[in-house]
Amino acid sequence: QLCSKSDVFYGCLRRLWDTHVSGRRTPAYKDLASCLMDMIEQMPAHGSIHIIVDALDELPSGLHSERGRMLEILQCLSNMDCISLHVCVFSRPEHDILSALQPLEQPTLSLNSLPEQEEDIASYVHSIFRDDEVFKTWRERERTLAIDTLVRKAGRM
Repeated sequence: QLCSKSDVFYGCLRRLWDTHVSGRRTPAYKDLASCLMDMIEQMPAHGSIHIIVDALDELPSGLHSERGRMLEILQCLSNMDCISLHVCVFSRPEHDILSALQPLEQPTLSLNSLPEQEEDIASYVHSIFRDDEVFKTWRERERTLAIDTLVRKAGRM
């Protein structure tokens, strides 16, 4: 997407492509991160880059994991001090993610603390139990218990 919007990024992306046999070899994380950092540094003063990271918590965690590498990239992006760069991360508040992102002192919004989230979850769960033919065969007491348990436990995710 960045390449199609600007000739500034073409050289970096072309080098990455050529280095990896015209895209036939998958680049390593460090190569992708390096290319991204180069593009951000070359960003024209009048432009901006918006990066959205969704479901960061769903990446595998642990030593040298995909999540760990992504957190390193996010920390590097934050250290770039680039006013034209905007990053938005969506994730459950896992310990390693909070530890890595908290020092960045960026504005945060926790959706877990919003009452609307619980209402949306409850509405969704109720609709599934109301519309699914299998759940219609359950006794009312079992359905109520399942719905209450799912809604209560979803709030802790």
